[in-house]
Amino acid sequence: MPIEYSLERIRRVAKHFVHALPYIHVTGTHGKGSTVALLVAALRANGVRVGSFTSPHLCHPRDAIQV
Repeated sequence: MPIEYSLERIRRVAKHFVHALPYIHVTGTHGKGSTVALLVAALRANGVRVGSFTSPHLCHPRDAIQV
């Protein structure tokens, strides 16, 4: 099965949630974890309640989710 390098699947899912919750989807090859950590810290410092999900997890699948 060939690998599909496209954001089409995430676009189809995202359009169902566009009015439900604001979100930021971080993609790319390097620096996603650092970028998410920076965004979370900046938003929390400004009083925004933030959750995050990163993949893959580090040691346990629960490591990937922060509320």
